[in-house]
Amino acid sequence: MTNELAGKVAIVTGGASGLGYATVEKFVAEGARVLIADLDAEQGTELAKSCGANARFERVDVSDAEQMGALVSTAVNEFGGLDIMVNNAGIPSRMQKSFLHDDLADFHRVMSVNLLGVMLGTREAGKHMSTQGGGSIVNVSSIGGIQAGGGVMTYRASKAAVLYFTKCAAIELAPYDEFGYDRPLYTLAHDQVYIGPFADWLPRAGVIPATRDNAANALRSNGIVLVFPGGDFDSYRPTSAENVIDFNGRTGYVRTAIAARVPIVPAVSIGAQEGQLFLTRGTGLAKRLGLKRLRMEILPISVGFPFGLSVLIFPPNLPLPTKVVTQVLEPIDVAARYGDDPDVDEVDNHVRAVMQAALDQLASERRFPVLG
Repeated sequence: MTNELAGKVAIVTGGASGLGYATVEKFVAEGARVLIADLDAEQGTELAKSCGANARFERVDVSDAEQMGALVSTAVNEFGGLDIMVNNAGIPSRMQKSFLHDDLADFHRVMSVNLLGVMLGTREAGKHMSTQGGGSIVNVSSIGGIQAGGGVMTYRASKAAVLYFTKCAAIELAPYDEFGYDRPLYTLAHDQVYIGPFADWLPRAGVIPATRDNAANALRSNGIVLVFPGGDFDSYRPTSAENVIDFNGRTGYVRTAIAARVPIVPAVSIGAQEGQLFLTRGTGLAKRLGLKRLRMEILPISVGFPFGLSVLIFPPNLPLPTKVVTQVLEPIDVAARYGDDPDVDEVDNHVRAVMQAALDQLASERRFPVLG
């Protein structure tokens, strides 16, 4: 053994059996101290005993927010910190002869363990790691979340959701490397996001409507504001231009930064566009259908799995589990660089140039699509 994890503290959920069991043994052998989280007290305790002083068992239901918070606190208070969080716990759904006869009786329990458990583990570990300079969060999915098939539909859906959540979490947690956890983080979102069952939940998660007043108020409260200047136009750029920064001429983010006298911190990501084949933004089609009155200037057309051709998100294809790399760039102090009366277009051109250069560098380092 290389003793590669000497001095590290890890939590492994679902650690009393299967992949989690093997992970615990490997981590301990490499020098880590491991907290084993599982509902199987007998097997978990036996594993901890066999691993010696560097392992301890805690009986935890990963779908319980209070228990997950306490689990991380135990690692921090008794082991001295938390460097690695492995969200491995998962349960299968019942095998069904046909989905049409599935009563979905186990839906909530499977989703609570397989998806909510991963989300809670990521959140609680992230709270600590963001204050100690970082760490590693590993979310375990399954081939069932990638490859379409029948029989265990709830399980497949839960594991596909884990893949997409992990990509989103990687993007949202990136700024904490720079700013820490104590400052609130707000994300500006399109009005359409507030149509549906999550409308009441989004504000509690820091997601606010993308207006200049909302951004200004958030900045005045000493918050960090995550802005997507290109919005859906940038998100749904065609695969042929997947590594091209394009805000569609939108410069509101510059005006907001100037008014609030705050720096602009660019960030770029590569890999997410490889989850599907994006054919076109569909700007012409959206215009013909009169969608602009709904603040929709595009109607993207893509090809993915398992349904093939998709318009916007219908039918909803599953994204491939691509490797996403995010890079947070150096802050741009607008006032220091351009004076008290900066030219908005000049600032925008500079921001996009900096981002494009960084994205080009990431693209040059990417060896294979999807795999990275």
